Amino acid sequence: MNVKRPRLTVGLRLLLALCAVASLATGLALLVQDRALSGDLEQAARSRLERAAEAVDLLVERRLDAMAERYRAISETPQFRANLESGDVATLTYYAERLAQAQGAASILFVDAAGSSSAHAGDPELAQALAVQVDGIGREASAFLFVHGGRPYTVGALELRTGRRHVGHLVAAELLRAESVEEWSQLCGASVVFAFAGPRRAGIARTVRTLGPLELRVESSLEPERMALDRSRRRLLLAGCVALALAFSASFPLARGMVRPLLTIQRAAEHIGRGNLRVRVASGRRDELGDVARAFDWMLERLGESIEALQRSQRHLSRAQQLARLGSFGIDPDSGVLVASEQGRAIYGLPTRVGLQLEDLLACIHSEDEPRFRGALEACLGRGTPFQLDHRIVERNGDRRVVHSQGELSTEAGGARLEGTVQDITERKAVEEQVRHLAYHDGLTGLANRRLFHEHLALAIAEARRRDGSVGIVFLDLDRFKRVNDTLGHSVGDELLQAVADRVVRCALGRRRRPRDCSSVVARMGGDEFIVLVPEVKEPRALGRLARSILSELSRPFDLGRLNLVIGCSIGIATWPSDGADAEALLRNCDTAMYHAKERGRNSYQFYSEWMNAASFDRLVFEDRLRRALEGGEFELHYQPKVEVVSGRLTGFEALLRWSDEELGVVPPSEFVTVAEEIGLIDELGRWVLRRAAADMRGWLEAGLPPFHVSVNVSGYQIERGGLVDLVAKVLEETGLEPSCLDLEITESVLLSDEEGAVDVLEDLRRLGVTLSLDDFGTGYSSLSYLRRLPIDSLKIDRCFVQHLSDGSDDAALTAAIISMAKTLGLRVVAEGVEQESQRELLHELGCDELQGYLVSAAVPPEDVPRLVQELVQRRPKRRRGSASRRRRRGSGRSRRPTG
Repeated sequence: MNVKRPRLTVGLRLLLALCAVASLATGLALLVQDRALSGDLEQAARSRLERAAEAVDLLVERRLDAMAERYRAISETPQFRANLESGDVATLTYYAERLAQAQGAASILFVDAAGSSSAHAGDPELAQALAVQVDGIGREASAFLFVHGGRPYTVGALELRTGRRHVGHLVAAELLRAESVEEWSQLCGASVVFAFAGPRRAGIARTVRTLGPLELRVESSLEPERMALDRSRRRLLLAGCVALALAFSASFPLARGMVRPLLTIQRAAEHIGRGNLRVRVASGRRDELGDVARAFDWMLERLGESIEALQRSQRHLSRAQQLARLGSFGIDPDSGVLVASEQGRAIYGLPTRVGLQLEDLLACIHSEDEPRFRGALEACLGRGTPFQLDHRIVERNGDRRVVHSQGELSTEAGGARLEGTVQDITERKAVEEQVRHLAYHDGLTGLANRRLFHEHLALAIAEARRRDGSVGIVFLDLDRFKRVNDTLGHSVGDELLQAVADRVVRCALGRRRRPRDCSSVVARMGGDEFIVLVPEVKEPRALGRLARSILSELSRPFDLGRLNLVIGCSIGIATWPSDGADAEALLRNCDTAMYHAKERGRNSYQFYSEWMNAASFDRLVFEDRLRRALEGGEFELHYQPKVEVVSGRLTGFEALLRWSDEELGVVPPSEFVTVAEEIGLIDELGRWVLRRAAADMRGWLEAGLPPFHVSVNVSGYQIERGGLVDLVAKVLEETGLEPSCLDLEITESVLLSDEEGAVDVLEDLRRLGVTLSLDDFGTGYSSLSYLRRLPIDSLKIDRCFVQHLSDGSDDAALTAAIISMAKTLGLRVVAEGVEQESQRELLHELGCDELQGYLVSAAVPPEDVPRLVQELVQRRPKRRRGSASRRRRRGSGRSRRPTG
């Protein structure tokens, strides 16, 4: 049974809240004051009592000091000394009685030097007690409080002397009267009492001095503080009552001011509940309630806009469903009646008549998909299993489309019903198929890409393993295809790749035209690389015939519009399982065979063999040892001298790089320099050679050797990659070597890739002050045009021309032509590889300037250079006048540049 609780209005709630706040504030104030104020009052009383105790102690000290001064003055009078010197007990006793009567002392006692009482006056028991008390004080004077018979006394013990002799003490005891104690109480503002130690009265007390069974105490009562605290409580309670009354009286207008706008908002909410969204509160208040009212109005405005936006969204959604061709349908499980939306009818191709049945829907489904669709409907209608499936439909005009149907069984109050949606996904399926094609095919040629080829290769190997067969692959790479892209552009290169793909496919399939789908046979692996899969290999010769067919087909010119191009290729052939246990090994070995075909002269094919991997492994080992040699400092520089042909004067040394490996032995520079250029170590190696040669040259000059120059070979890669000028300038600055002492030897190959850039670099080097020499002239692309472009100082004839000078061959005529051409351009000529005196004589006759070779000396380590220089100076031949005259006649009219 629900009990209806009484309704609490806002006014009543506000009244109760204000009263509770006032009551709570008053109670908290009383509690805080009772705790804090009482503690503060008690602390103040204790502080005041401490000060009173200090004052009482000071009063006691002053009284004792005054008493001691008074009796000291009496003891110093002549009469007192005379009586004291007589030593008569009767006289001293009489004098003590008079002194006690005159000073009001309770007892006067004379103690001799031995500490015995010689005379006294007053209370004999007090005198005896004082004698015992004074016995231990020695000769010093003192004043103190003393208790005897429950009464306090002030006692002064003064030393008595006659001349310089100690004769005893004068001890005087005066009763401390209650009037004096009362006077102390008035002076210090607290009650001063002598009382026995034990339980104290209510209040607080402070012991000043302890005198045997008595205590000198200062006492104070807390009664005034308690009375003040009670008065404060009564006043605070009265203030709380006043605050409660004010809160009670203020609650009514506050509740009224708050309830009115709330009632207005309530009425507006009721209008909104009835569908009137135009009602407004329109409050003019400038407080929180006004803010709530204005927020309510703003909410109504936004709600109206949201409803309008929702209606627009519904219209847009309907239009979007039409554009997306998304429809809905429903099927009654009992009667089989089919109800479909307009879009659902259009997508399924249902007739427009009324009273459609389930069979009408099944008749629109493609015959191959109809059993699957029927089974999904029966499972959903019978067991309530939701379904989603893609299937085809056949339109009346015969077109086929792909749709996505989904449905589930919905249970409502009227019974069960199958609710579903249908969407035309024909275009999406086409896009998915296109994306899948792009993912597995090359976009340029339409061939299979690397990913699809790997899948087909794995399947072919699996099938061959099952039937104990063999699989072959033919891997081809176009020769010098990069030159086509660099010279004719990538668009021409793409056309060429497409034409190559068509010819390779025709060769692979044995047809004269390209089939529609060749993805399982030919693939483009990337760039200018193609691969052909032969799933069934009966004999290796068939793969060779296929390779020759491809080479022959590609050797015919390609007609690319205005261009006719001829391009070759290098082919590698491998078979499974003899050339690789899996697909990865087979492809790797086939690639190795292709590279060996390139090394054998290109435009050929090569079957894979085991020795190829061994050669590749040896190359990798060689590259690794080359890197380790550079890191470990295994390279050395040897220096071969160059001398003038006529005089034999030393002109310079050429720095020759040497490498001696523990396992490989002495490796010729022709082997490791080429590898260093291919693997990118030539820059680091060239920097090391340049620095070492410059440092050695600087050391020789500092050792006092005559000036000459050192030649350093520079690779074309160093010029192409830039930074050579900065490197040379930095090395010259670090070593302090004069630029004229450094000669850089280059080859003609520096002009092949970037002629203008190479010439600019050489001009910059010349501006640094170094000299330039053209090395190995006659073995490359030697021509007069090259010599005219290059800013060089000298030309070096390759050793291949010098070796056969004395054999009567044509090399002598070629050498004469080279020397004549160099002289015409004003260049010095240096012959390399001179080993015989006859060769030197012929070079002298032809007008060669310098020679270098074993005839002078082999290359020596840097530490042997000073010795070799001395030997060359000593064995310089005498100049022959006839030869010199003939040389002058040949050189007449020709410009000559100075030597390095």
